[in-house]
Amino acid sequence: MANVHCAAATQNFVALEHHSLDLPYWSDFVRTKDGKPLFEKGFANVPDTPGLGVELNDEMLKKHLDPENKNYFGPTPEWDNVRSWDRLWS
Repeated sequence: MANVHCAAATQNFVALEHHSLDLPYWSDFVRTKDGKPLFEKGFANVPDTPGLGVELNDEMLKKHLDPENKNYFGPTPEWDNVRSWDRLWS
């Protein structure tokens, strides 16, 4: 939704690619705060409610977690000691 807001604020914006057709339940991952659908007739609705205008649907997201990793916003201790100088491009 951040990309939708950015596109709506950009003059001469043409198209925003998204992959909602790949998953039939994709639009169920979030709920709009104003009750409007995310997309209508191929166009994204730009919410005018606070924030991004959507909230996560925790139950639906948890139903579709990776079968090999069922963590939902789980801890990520592997990132606790990452340093910028240990990457070649830094």
